Amino acid sequence: MSITTEFLRRPLMTGAVTASSRRLAYAMTEGIGLEQARIVAELGPGTGVFTDAILARLASDARLVAVELNPCSPPG
Repeated sequence: MSITTEFLRRPLMTGAVTASSRRLAYAMTEGIGLEQARIVAELGPGTGVFTDAILARLASDARLVAVELNPCSPPG
């Protein structure tokens, strides 16, 4: 199911109308201190584009907890 279709079906459970790009995810995670974080929680990883950007910035001993509430989203 497409993100747009899922948004139209359940707008309160879907945070975007279209998929975010890798470029957007990297820009939005820049300069927020992820490199110093010990643990990060991501609510609604969806397609995983932000998950990838977060993981690229986390230290090797840091942890990411991603919680997906939408049963239609593929794992990130």
